[in-house]
Amino acid sequence: MVKLDKSGLLKKIEKLQELDNSTITYGIFGDKANQLVNDGGKITVGHLARIHEEGRSYRHKGGNIAITGANGDVRHIHIKAGTIITIPSRPFFTNARIKIRTELAQILVTQFKLLWNNKNNVNNFLNQIGKYAKQTIMFEIQNGEFYPLGELQAFKKGNMRELIDSGQMMNAVDYQIKA
Repeated sequence: MVKLDKSGLLKKIEKLQELDNSTITYGIFGDKANQLVNDGGKITVGHLARIHEEGRSYRHKGGNIAITGANGDVRHIHIKAGTIITIPSRPFFTNARIKIRTELAQILVTQFKLLWNNKNNVNNFLNQIGKYAKQTIMFEIQNGEFYPLGELQAFKKGNMRELIDSGQMMNAVDYQIKA
C-alpha cells in the first residue's frame, strides 16, 4: 500500500494563503512624501511629484521677476498680469506603472516557481516585486522621455534634466509590504 504524504502540499497551500493576504504598495508616501522640497521649500516632495505627474496651469499675477541660474547669473523678465503659466505633465509614475503591468507577469511566474519549489519564501517573493516596482519608477524618473524644459527653467537648473534637481523626489520612491 502506498501512503500519500500531504504535509508538503499543505505547506504550499499555506504559502499561497499568505500571499493572498499580502499587498505591495509602491510610490512616494509616508514621511518621505511629507518632507519639504530641499528641506525648507514651500511644497512637499509628494506635492512636487504630483505636479510633475499631472502638470499644472495657473494665471500669473504679473510683474518683474529675477531668475537666478545655477551658475549665479541673473536674468530679469517681465510677465504680463493674467499670463497663463503651464507646467507640462511629466508622467513618470504612469509610465512606470504601465511598464510594471507589462513585465510583472513574467516576474510573478519566475518568483512563483521559486516559491512553489521551496527555493524562495513569501517575504522574499514580495520584496522582489516591491524592489522591481521601485527600480522601475526610479529608472523612469532618470531616463523617461518627457516634455523638454523651457529655456528659463533650464537656465535656473543649470541643466536640461527634466525631473532631477537634487534627487530628493527620486530618493523618496519606496515600496511597502503588508502581510
